[in-house]
Amino acid sequence: MIFYFAKKLLLEILFGGFIIFLLSFLNKKLDKYINCLNDDISKVRTTRQILLLYGASSLYESRLATLDRNNFILWCEKYLSALGYKNILLLDDNPLIDLCCIKSGIKYYVKCKNFNIEETEKSFSIDLVHELICEMVKDKISCGILLTPYSIDPKTKELLDNYNKNLSIIIEDKERLLSNCLDYRIKV
Repeated sequence: MIFYFAKKLLLEILFGGFIIFLLSFLNKKLDKYINCLNDDISKVRTTRQILLLYGASSLYESRLATLDRNNFILWCEKYLSALGYKNILLLDDNPLIDLCCIKSGIKYYVKCKNFNIEETEKSFSIDLVHELICEMVKDKISCGILLTPYSIDPKTKELLDNYNKNLSIIIEDKERLLSNCLDYRIKV
């Protein structure tokens, strides 16, 4: 009878030891798995940066550059929606402003400009900025957005910096568009 209890006690001790060994083994495996996930996440960030610097940015840039005016404006609607703008309206009746939208209760006028292949100067001109500013002042809108898949020339940036401080104009040029396309996974 004593051997029966001793044998049973020994089996329970062995079983308990096995459970403890199994749990510690699983804990080590789980730690390795978590470390692998953390490494993968850091690789994703690195891969995103590589894509931004090389492959994806030029791919997005070339796709955006080939969109015609109407498709570019439709893409701009998706882009603004991904950035959190609401009530995005296409303003067909106004040749100077392309879109109107709202974010955080503030109304924005949006000027979208994609260039035709024939156009040689691929930068936002001062005239386009004046069009946006005139419409904003006329309609008493204090916020505007310039959207283009190309660079904004330095004269235009200087004009915006020196212009009326009551107006706020957000510039979404090539660099910001490409970065946000990758961040928000906006397809072209």
